Amino acid sequence: MNYKTKNIYIIGPMGVGKSSFGSRLAKRLKREFIDTDHEVSSRSGVDLSWIFAQEGEEGFRNRETQLITELSEQQNLVVSTGGGSIVKAANRKIIKATGSVIYLTIDFEEQFARATRRTDTRPLLETDDQRAQLLKLNAEREKWYQQLANFTFRTDQMPIHRLVAQVLDSLERSTAK
Repeated sequence: MNYKTKNIYIIGPMGVGKSSFGSRLAKRLKREFIDTDHEVSSRSGVDLSWIFAQEGEEGFRNRETQLITELSEQQNLVVSTGGGSIVKAANRKIIKATGSVIYLTIDFEEQFARATRRTDTRPLLETDDQRAQLLKLNAEREKWYQQLANFTFRTDQMPIHRLVAQVLDSLERSTAK
């Protein structure tokens, strides 16, 4: 898949740094950056916690699917998806068919520290046992992340500018094949 004309989708669990990385990658590629969680919230005029409280996770996932479908009809975007976007088969199909997929992963303890800093933006962590919830979510989703990924990178092993350089190098090499 030629990343130069297709979208680049960033997948991975919450707290891995998809938004920070995606924003930097988009700047380097001179592309528009879309964070699906932020965009769903912006379009609805309410925060994610409100959507989850009123519509449940299914309502949020439906909004997310509508957005991913819309974005897939465009080109040259860098799209940071929500950690659970891959739960719906429709999203997995769209993402795989319309872009290069970068899976970001991280050591669990680092992920837990990052993800629990601000739970107001992470409705699925609004629970008494955040550690158990995060482990459960990771276990449920890992197979889908791996199935979708064209590339996998760890975010806790290098500074973000080096990670961006590594990803760009991998994308270039894959296009040259």
